[in-house]
Amino acid sequence: MDNKPLETQPIDLEKTKHAVVDAIEDIKGFDISVMDVRELTSVASYMIVASASSSRQTKAIANNVL
Repeated sequence: MDNKPLETQPIDLEKTKHAVVDAIEDIKGFDISVMDVRELTSVASYMIVASASSSRQTKAIANNVL
C-alpha cells in the first residue's frame, strides 16, 4: 500500500462563498450574513447564516447548499 498524500486542489474561497449565498437566495433565504472568521478559528474561513420562513424552507436551503 502506497502512503503518498493525496493531491488536492486549492479552494477558491470567493467563488465558494458566492455559490453558497446564491444557493440560499435561490430558495428565498433572507437576512443573509457572511462573517469572515479566519482570524478567529482555523476550522473555517467564513460563517454564513440566513433565515427562512419555515422549517421546510430551512431544510430546502440546507439541501440546496450541499
